[in-house]
Amino acid sequence: ALVAKALVYRAEAEWLGANYGDAFEDLRAAMEAAEKAGAERQVFMAKNLNALVKWSLNDFDAALDEANRALAIAQKLGEKADVSAVRNNLGIIHRDAGRPAQALEELDQAMKVDRAIGSRWGEGYDLRNIGMTYLKMERLDAAQ
Repeated sequence: ALVAKALVYRAEAEWLGANYGDAFEDLRAAMEAAEKAGAERQVFMAKNLNALVKWSLNDFDAALDEANRALAIAQKLGEKADVSAVRNNLGIIHRDAGRPAQALEELDQAMKVDRAIGSRWGEGYDLRNIGMTYLKMERLDAAQ
């Protein structure tokens, strides 16, 4: 499980540096190691990040598929903060794919989770993404 976790963190650095090919390679290896070890948390981490890498490449359908797989794992594990994080990612992906209604629905779900668990940081992130979605819709009144 530690190898998988390390590979996910390295893949995150590669993603942030726009080294997408290296990120995909490390994520593939991380998922393989995590599945072999039965480490569902690390499988979740790899799938969630894999969705973001695909989003960065504007492969929105593949990003949504992977994010939904990550969401199912987070829900199964009962990790509410992770559920919120993935719902935020789903919202961002939908927003950038030109589906603002679905984006707002996902972001609203994230907000409900964050409020339920008392995550002020999560709530702030939700509000930021809701505002960005309204801004993209040119609804400045709602974005404020």
